[in-house]
Amino acid sequence: DTMLFLAVRPDQGRVGLFSIPRDSLVEIPGFGMERINMAHVYGGYDLTKDLVEKIMEMPVDRYLMLNFQSFEEIVDLVGGVEVTVDKRMLYEDQAAGLRIDLQPGRQTLKGDQALGYVRYRRDPLGDITRTQRQQQFMAALVHKLKEGATIRRVLANLPKALAIGNEYVRTDLEIIELAGLYLFFKDLDLQENLHTFTLPGEFSGPYWRLLPREIEHLTTSYR
Repeated sequence: DTMLFLAVRPDQGRVGLFSIPRDSLVEIPGFGMERINMAHVYGGYDLTKDLVEKIMEMPVDRYLMLNFQSFEEIVDLVGGVEVTVDKRMLYEDQAAGLRIDLQPGRQTLKGDQALGYVRYRRDPLGDITRTQRQQQFMAALVHKLKEGATIRRVLANLPKALAIGNEYVRTDLEIIELAGLYLFFKDLDLQENLHTFTLPGEFSGPYWRLLPREIEHLTTSYR
C-alpha cells in the first residue's frame, strides 16, 4: 500500500509529490495510535482523507485509487516504463503470491516487473527507501505519458484504457479535470518543476514518527 499527496500549483507552474510512509504513526479516532495505512481499513477513504488533511494542513480536493492489477495494466498499456534499477532485487513471498526478480541497470519494466520494483523494500531503511523508489518511478511514468508515441499507443487501445479505468480505478476526478491535468503536465518541465518529497520523520521501533514542524516547513510553499 502506497499513499501519495500531489500538490498541483498551476499558478506557480510546479508540482509537489509527497510520499506519506505507510508506517507513519498517527492517532486514529476511536482506535488510538496506529500506522496511517490502517485508516483505510477502519474508515475507508473518508477517514484517510481527514488524517491526510490534518498532516499536510492542505485540503484533499480529489482522490485516485489503484489496485495492483490496474497498476500492472496501466504500465503495460503505455508500453512499459524506463527506470534505473539500483541493485539486484530478489524477493519471494509464496503466501502473498509475490516474486520480485530484477537485475540492476537501466531497463524498461513491464507491468509485473514495475509492480515488484515499487513494492520492494528489503533495504536498510525499509519503506523510506521504497517511497523514494516510488517517486522515481512516478516521475518516469509521467515523462512516458508526455511522449507522442505513448499518446498514440493509448488512443489506439482506447477501449482497453477505458475498461481499465471502469473496472479497477476509483476516483472522483471528472474527465474534464483529468484532461486539464494531462495538458498541464504535458507542458511542465519535469526536471525543473516536479519536486518529490518524503514526509520528514524518525524511526520509533517499527513506526515512522512524523515531525510536524519539518513537514510544515516542507509544505508551506504549496499551500
